[in-house]
Amino acid sequence: MDIHRHISIIVNPFSGNGFSSRKSDILKRKLEEWKFNPEFYFIRKNTSPQDLILSEKKAGSKFFVAIGGDGTVNMVARHLIGSDCKLCIIPNGSGNGLARHLNIPRTFSESVSMIMSNRIKEIDYGLVNEVPFFCTSGLGFDARVAHLFSEKSKRGLINYLKIILKEFISYKGEEYQFILPDKKFTVNAFLVTLANAAQYGNNAFISPESSLDDGLLDLCRISSFPSFFAPILGLQLLSKRIGKSKYYDMTRITEVTIRRKSKGWMHIDGDPILLPKTINYRIIPGGLKVVLPGS
Repeated sequence: MDIHRHISIIVNPFSGNGFSSRKSDILKRKLEEWKFNPEFYFIRKNTSPQDLILSEKKAGSKFFVAIGGDGTVNMVARHLIGSDCKLCIIPNGSGNGLARHLNIPRTFSESVSMIMSNRIKEIDYGLVNEVPFFCTSGLGFDARVAHLFSEKSKRGLINYLKIILKEFISYKGEEYQFILPDKKFTVNAFLVTLANAAQYGNNAFISPESSLDDGLLDLCRISSFPSFFAPILGLQLLSKRIGKSKYYDMTRITEVTIRRKSKGWMHIDGDPILLPKTINYRIIPGGLKVVLPGS
């Protein structure tokens, strides 16, 4: 293997609207033009690319490309943290929150061109019960939506919005206890989000001022609110004005323990996971090298 021209490409064909033959042709044509030696891997549904990534690293690969959404990025990035490998994100998911935060181009052909970029940024990542996340992780309503969305055979923004509208009517807030190094408190919340990046995806900004390299997580809470207020909250999320809402609160932290009444669903970078009633979050400064747009 010529490790200087080798590139490991991990594709999730189930993300977003899928990986079309047109996108495949664009990518292969560009890689040939740039004289790369690509190794393609297509993730199977409900499987992890862990073994193949570790195998590629052992063989000397230093350059990985993740094609998919935030969940796909997580599946790849968690095996690159703490190494000298770099990750290029080509967004092809439903939300693409981390890619949007990094200002990665939305069109496929433009994002593929990032493979030739020399700009590298080292970003923080969070741990939830020792499982890494890079964009957002949360409990409550968004975790419920993530769980239901994962069960759909078809992905995409439209199906995601349908679930949100349907579940919103019946969803009730939950009581959470927050234990910080200097205080603890209990609140009833519609949702709780730990944000490393500024948004969930699709420009829904849960923590507009979040930074990927400040060594902090943003603990965001939206308390229960009257149903007629939902459109206003939605507009505030999309306009980066959620901080103006009286139902919103944000605290910057390095660690927190959250307790709820029973085990339940959460999401980690948009993918649902069932975790116990006690959940520990902490931030790890630096640790993942990502490719940025530009030369």
